[in-house]
Amino acid sequence: MIEQNNTSTAMEETPGGSYIPTNSPEVPAPSAPPTPQKPAAQPDPFEEMSDAAIGHASEINDFDLTMRGIADGDPLGMETFDLGFFADGTPLIRINGANVPIRHEQWMALLSSRNAARKELAARMDFAVATQRAGQAVRKVTTAIPGLPAGLPEMLFAQSQIDPESSMTNLSRLYQEMMKDNGQSMVGDVGADLQKWRNDKAIGFMLRKGYERKEIRPNPAGAHLSSIEVTIPGMAKRDERVAALRQSRNPSDSITLLAYEKLEDFALDPNIRKMFPGLRIGIFDRITKFEQDQFSSTSLFSRLQHLAAYNNGDFGSTVPIQHAGVVVPTAGGQVNNAAAIAQYRAYLEQLDMFGTSLGYDLSSKESLDAMALQMVGIATQSAQQAVQPAQPQQPAQQPSQQQPQAPRTRPRATR
Repeated sequence: MIEQNNTSTAMEETPGGSYIPTNSPEVPAPSAPPTPQKPAAQPDPFEEMSDAAIGHASEINDFDLTMRGIADGDPLGMETFDLGFFADGTPLIRINGANVPIRHEQWMALLSSRNAARKELAARMDFAVATQRAGQAVRKVTTAIPGLPAGLPEMLFAQSQIDPESSMTNLSRLYQEMMKDNGQSMVGDVGADLQKWRNDKAIGFMLRKGYERKEIRPNPAGAHLSSIEVTIPGMAKRDERVAALRQSRNPSDSITLLAYEKLEDFALDPNIRKMFPGLRIGIFDRITKFEQDQFSSTSLFSRLQHLAAYNNGDFGSTVPIQHAGVVVPTAGGQVNNAAAIAQYRAYLEQLDMFGTSLGYDLSSKESLDAMALQMVGIATQSAQQAVQPAQPQQPAQQPSQQQPQAPRTRPRATR
């Protein structure tokens, strides 16, 4: 009993001893003092860095490629360097084995850019795999189902290349749609989805805000104070064009300004694709069939002419404005407008091709013929009115009066 009490007392005297679980009641012998050891080698900071700081191609010794990655964001060049820190915590970039100190914001910018590039590349690879699988599925299903509406297999395949998930969803309900209305409603639905994508591709890049940038400007509180950093918000490309056109004093630029201000109006309403499934709709089909104002200076046609002629390459090409020819009667009084119409129709075909860059199909032959005929007729009528001399106003006719007769001479008497 005495030995047990002594043991218990000894454990209480050890700091924390009574709270340390033990399997043996015996008091452990005091441990020998630790023998001095060599200090552990400092770990390589690059081994402790995350994968984002290590370039996947840092063994490539190509300084120009590395500079393209740093300056221009080249995806391969972004993988040819490592990021780390010196022993004192200074950020560094390792290029071809050489450690170069950089500022902290530069270090973070490079790390963020590389992460973004890797995510974008991974997303592209995943999207490529998804589109390939969706395209194969579309080919198999559409060839196995007879009697599909004309154009539907091509539309589904086109959708599989831009929206694989939606195309697979449409494939899963294709049998039901065929039983419901022979797939006509699906033609409208897929056509509307494709039109939304075409609209965004055609003019979306003009409407999206640009990147913010930072500028160093003098301190407005006083020139003796240090300069300040100002954040300049991004501006859409359309807004830049509008601001420049508003400064112009050229009268024709007013219509070009209107075209850019109403740029969204050029997009074809996707609901038209739903209402007219499978119908080919070019921009002149829209003008001749859906636009009430076809010929005024602010009409869609006039804005199309100016946007095509003065877009500064925003839409890939330009088409100079041509005016409709005037039909002149021949010496015999006969009128032959075939040459003028053919010449102006060739110009309309160029505009129609430009309209495909705005998300439209090629227009029908009937719409182009009708537009050329009407524009030549309007030009001829305007020219005739301009050169026709003004008719002098005829005075009102007065009631006819008897002309005065010369007085008769009195005959002389004869003898």
